[in-house]
Amino acid sequence: MKIGLLIAWLGLMSSAVLADGVSSAQRRAATDILAAGANGGAEALGGALHPAELDSLRQKLLVVLRDDAAKGDTGVRARLFGDAMTLSEIERWTPQSFYANLARRLEWRVRNFEDVKWLGVVKDNGDAVIVVARGVLPKEQGSVSVPLLVSLIPYGKDWKGSMPGELQAQIDDLIGNRSDATSAGRDRAASGVTPAAAVAARKSLNHPAEMLTFLKAAQKLLIDDNCDEYYKEAMSPSFRKTIAKKAFDTLINACHNSIGTREMLISSLRIIEKLPPRLEYDGTRASFDVSGQGLPFDQFVLEKIDKRWYVAE
Repeated sequence: MKIGLLIAWLGLMSSAVLADGVSSAQRRAATDILAAGANGGAEALGGALHPAELDSLRQKLLVVLRDDAAKGDTGVRARLFGDAMTLSEIERWTPQSFYANLARRLEWRVRNFEDVKWLGVVKDNGDAVIVVARGVLPKEQGSVSVPLLVSLIPYGKDWKGSMPGELQAQIDDLIGNRSDATSAGRDRAASGVTPAAAVAARKSLNHPAEMLTFLKAAQKLLIDDNCDEYYKEAMSPSFRKTIAKKAFDTLINACHNSIGTREMLISSLRIIEKLPPRLEYDGTRASFDVSGQGLPFDQFVLEKIDKRWYVAE
């Protein structure tokens, strides 16, 4: 809702609707929501949301992900959690960790207010309520006060936050692949990178031919469950020299015993095929920014030794 429309809506609201004062428990819960938005945005919001909201969100999205998986479609999963994240891994997450991973794709901010004027409470669906307030900005930021609406749900004798409508809309945008309406779309627009430019960038990735050959061969080793060969042939000799034998054997066993681990390794190699390498040291080291791809790390590195490419670490 635009600010102008919101102000008009508040002005038209009857005094009877706003007659009920905001209880101390409601103020605490609403303050938690506002503080999360000001200090960490969508990612910080999880602790202030009602547990039932987190569980409902998880259940709803798992249905969508499982339906897509049954059709052989991974688009929604990639948009929500990154190309590398597997359905089996997602299914193991608690509602809290599910939301924490999803929130990385969302954008939600609230201003830092010097004071909040609590105006009243509006009944919403069921037992839910909407707390109506005005945020007062610090004096150096002017004299404008910002209308605020915070949705709350009973939580025993206390209250917890409901999922902000803006975040619900962004999640629906991601599911529906309305990329220009999501945070990713806004970030791309802000940086001036158009969809056409993104396609052109992918066409000029400039991977050395022998690097692509190596990446395909390494993927095949993992697809065929040849974990021993992958770690002994695809991993850099420098890496193998620095890791203890017991730890090295543990990596191989984890690869053998966990389909999820192999899928993550395969996804890593496939992802960097689509990303531009940052070549260093006369073209013998290639770094890839894999942040936001659903991997447990933000950088992937290859190195070239004696005219052969290896996974560096």
